[in-house]
Amino acid sequence: MSRKGARLSIRSNPHDFGTYLSVVCYFDHRKQTSIDYAFRCETGPHFWDEEAQRELSESVAQTPRKEKP
Repeated sequence: MSRKGARLSIRSNPHDFGTYLSVVCYFDHRKQTSIDYAFRCETGPHFWDEEAQRELSESVAQTPRKEKP
């Protein structure tokens, strides 16, 4: 998902108990619309619409998984 200089992405984070996923917002600090979008992502809404859920699911499916030793 992207909005005029900002985009959401999935980050895989290793942990002692396995891997967890985070949603990360990358934004252009020189564009006010990009900054506004990043702040909206940080403060809410606390739900994902159907389009966002689909895009995040597709992104997760493409994220390589590390096998546990």
